[in-house]
Amino acid sequence: VRNYDSRCLRGFIMKQSEASEVQAMYRGLLLAAAFFLVLDLSVLALNFVISSQLAISAQQINLAGRQRMLTQRINKDVLGFALEQPSINDDYLSDLTNSVKLFDDTLHALAYGGVVENGKGVQVNLPAVEGETPQKLLRDAMQQWLPIRNAIQTLQNQPQNAQALAITIQLLHSQNMTLLNTMNHLTTEVEQVTHHRVQTMRTLQTGAIILALLNFIFILRKLLMRLRRYGEQLEANAKELANRNQELVLA
Repeated sequence: VRNYDSRCLRGFIMKQSEASEVQAMYRGLLLAAAFFLVLDLSVLALNFVISSQLAISAQQINLAGRQRMLTQRINKDVLGFALEQPSINDDYLSDLTNSVKLFDDTLHALAYGGVVENGKGVQVNLPAVEGETPQKLLRDAMQQWLPIRNAIQTLQNQPQNAQALAITIQLLHSQNMTLLNTMNHLTTEVEQVTHHRVQTMRTLQTGAIILALLNFIFILRKLLMRLRRYGEQLEANAKELANRNQELVLA
């Protein structure tokens, strides 16, 4: 009887210990699974952010590049208008008005964000360009553009004013290449800022993927260890049962 009570007590203690171990294992596996899920969601979120950032940056680069073309179109329209003097060519004035408005709206949208017409003629909401250097270039461009814009507005209001035309041509001759170079530098800087930002996000994405893989290996290792322990426990129980049967036979 004493041997039987002792075996029962030992079996009860072993079951309690096994139950505690099982609970601890399941808690660890649940935490690891939750961490794995968080990492997966982080990778998906980073994919979404990278895609969105690339789409925004592509618009910014495209519109910054278009500014270079507009500086030359404005110059061409003013010179074409001058060649038609003393008659007034409404086509040149209309093209000049559209080019000036498009350049001005795009410049402000790049600097502060806002709605602007893209290359397909569709109105898009453009976020402001980020980065200290691009913003400095935009401020420089605004200072270079302001006197040109004011002179062109005067010419638009007084198309037969020879002095207004002469001032506009002089400003374009002295500032047009400077403005063009500023727009060139801006486009290059926006490309570089975009490249660095995307590289940083991809580094974070790669780190999250590596952590997810390590976590998966950890979960798999835990499961394999537990299966091995279960196998060993089953083998031990089988031996114990065989010994008890042998004792009962001998008794």
